[in-house]
Amino acid sequence: MNLRTIKDLEIDNKTALLRVNFDVPQTDGKILDDTRINNSFETIRYLLSKNCKVIILSHLGRPKGSITPQLSLKSVAFKLQEMIPYTKVNFSTEIFGLTTQEFIKNMRNAEILLLENLRFDPHEEENSEEFAKMLAGLGDFYVNEAFAVSHRKHASIVGIPKFLPSSAGFAFLREVETLSLLKQNAQKPIVIILGGKKQDKLRFTETFSNWADQILIGGLLPRIIGKEGQVNGKVTFAALTADGKDITLESSDKFKEIIIGGKTIIWNGTMDLFEDRHNQAGTRIIASSIVEANAKRYAGGGDTTSAIKQLNLTDKFDYISSGGGAMLEMLAFGKIAGMEALQTKNE
Repeated sequence: MNLRTIKDLEIDNKTALLRVNFDVPQTDGKILDDTRINNSFETIRYLLSKNCKVIILSHLGRPKGSITPQLSLKSVAFKLQEMIPYTKVNFSTEIFGLTTQEFIKNMRNAEILLLENLRFDPHEEENSEEFAKMLAGLGDFYVNEAFAVSHRKHASIVGIPKFLPSSAGFAFLREVETLSLLKQNAQKPIVIILGGKKQDKLRFTETFSNWADQILIGGLLPRIIGKEGQVNGKVTFAALTADGKDITLESSDKFKEIIIGGKTIIWNGTMDLFEDRHNQAGTRIIASSIVEANAKRYAGGGDTTSAIKQLNLTDKFDYISSGGGAMLEMLAFGKIAGMEALQTKNE
């Protein structure tokens, strides 16, 4: 898909609606990792250079449509201001309403307004057309810089582009281009490693079987679906330890043997409860195996990225995607919902 970029729009001195992924890990209001904020900076700086007012839309966590104070984006606004001190960053404690209206009324060009967590309103995840239309009414054009959640059919992802001139952000475009090239040009054998505990990623297994040579499934997934230690064609399920918190050493060794033989390796999901330092053996073995392989190495997903950073292996990977599910869907089908919603250059 020939996506339209910001440079294809007339945006000088206009108001931008910028959808980002500021779903950052935090504890007691302290941001633990600002990578996802940094990912949007090229686009933010470009918009500011064009004298735009920038209204930022994001979610944080899964509040399930209700106001959840610990999932407020207020701490993110403080962090953003700290990271770009030369630009005024305001924060509205609501999405719509008098406070937001007042901020927008008083905004000057090249200033930023971050709105409260979109998922505090159930209409966001319901993909309410009316909610999307109300959001669209806040700006002159829309930019999607939230690749990681753009496989979700939410109002701020697929709804807003129905009402405004729309484009992809710079990081979004790089994700699409990189993953498209990977899908087209991956050198065989292709090894895909799936872990974690999100069962929905398993829906890609059949599609991947037509492309990849080996699919290795660990994390909590084998026990969740009752296939521990099984081999089904190209798909190998790890056996788990008695407590179910890690894959067994035998499975780790089996996975390592397959990984070492790969030429293209794609990793999404830890092999254990990596956040618990007592249950990291499987992920450490798999990560070191990937690095040892004479292959192109790709990874994606929040937990996977955090593990790679903690193991100081970031520079050993050819590409780390900002998204987990979005990356898998892009590789499986060549497109994601948010990408299809954006206007293309020939429209």
